[in-house]
Amino acid sequence: MISGPRIVGGHDAQLGAWPWQVSLQVYQYGVGFKHLCGGSLIDEYSVLTAAHCARGHMDPYYWRVVIGLHDTSRPERHTVKSSVREIFVHSEFRIQTFENDIALFKLYKSVNYNDYIQPICLPFVHIHLNINNQTECFISGWGSIAEKGEGSPILQEAQVDIIPSDICNGFEWYAGMINNNMFCAGLESGGIDSCQSWAARDLQLPAGRLALKATLPPTAVKK
Repeated sequence: MISGPRIVGGHDAQLGAWPWQVSLQVYQYGVGFKHLCGGSLIDEYSVLTAAHCARGHMDPYYWRVVIGLHDTSRPERHTVKSSVREIFVHSEFRIQTFENDIALFKLYKSVNYNDYIQPICLPFVHIHLNINNQTECFISGWGSIAEKGEGSPILQEAQVDIIPSDICNGFEWYAGMINNNMFCAGLESGGIDSCQSWAARDLQLPAGRLALKATLPPTAVKK
């Protein structure tokens, strides 16, 4: 059985609050399309997500992308569904460590932007982001809102903290697995996080009027 992500300790997002949020859905025989992972729209043809989501599901035929979605049980008039043309997984993705956990889904048709569908902003390659424990961060996604709780069809959001790497790499956390290309997000005390062994986590870093995208692997958030 394939489950969706969990935004534990979150709350319902407002309609249109995260216009780049995408539902990546995979086809299951006898069931139909079911939400598997979250992703972010980065241009008219492309969705950024985590590589581990595509693992075992590399055939684009079995995927669809749903954009402008707030309630998975009731699509809105502005909701757009698209087939997937190609899936690209980072060539150096490592499932053991979740290094380079990045994948790109290319759509068959272009997406028209509106108030509910907008691309997320990505930082320029040469810009170094100063991410620390003062950085304001948010996670979003669909699924359970509590450990072992019922799933919510409504898009969830939660604010989380950046946790220092020395704490995150401690023995009780990830014991040195977090390298310089990763960071931890959540609350040291627990209670708010995004967790699911299969699901991509969508974390936004508001920077002025920009929202920068970071896709978190399972090892990046402490439960």
